Amino acid sequence: KNGNLLSGAISKVSRDGSRTELYMGEFVARQQDGHGSVRISNKNDTIQYDGWYAYGQMYGEAVITRLLGRTKTAGHQKAVYEGNVFRYKPHGKGTVEIELRDIIDDSFKISRYGVRLREYVGQSDATIRMEGYFKDGNLVEGKVTVSNGSLMIGRFVDGRLAEGRMLKKY
Repeated sequence: KNGNLLSGAISKVSRDGSRTELYMGEFVARQQDGHGSVRISNKNDTIQYDGWYAYGQMYGEAVITRLLGRTKTAGHQKAVYEGNVFRYKPHGKGTVEIELRDIIDDSFKISRYGVRLREYVGQSDATIRMEGYFKDGNLVEGKVTVSNGSLMIGRFVDGRLAEGRMLKKY
């Protein structure tokens, strides 16, 4: 305890136990305020936010890590975003790297951070890197690189490349 600043943890569990949330960090007036970390776990999904909070909301520089279990597209997915956030969403300059493991079909369809991808990778694993400017959790301008060599650079609207250039490798 330092004046009005407290450090500690708070945990929440849904009634049926399917969702847990754990915050560890600093508080001011019973709200998340200062540096902290939140880990939210569901049946098939875990998200961890590490960064700065004000008035119970995340803002500024942060790292968001998301782990997904088996989906229609892949056996496992991991996404790590590093950059600016506002209210728990990427907002401003940042970079995200998505790892897909045990891809069920060589051609995958995925929509992440507001960008739709339909790729043929010819292998069971792939990495997607998005860098640029995000708004409300979506990439609005920047570069998307897929480990098979495919590349998109430009402005994105409604999940598609609106203006720029694209190179697809098959």
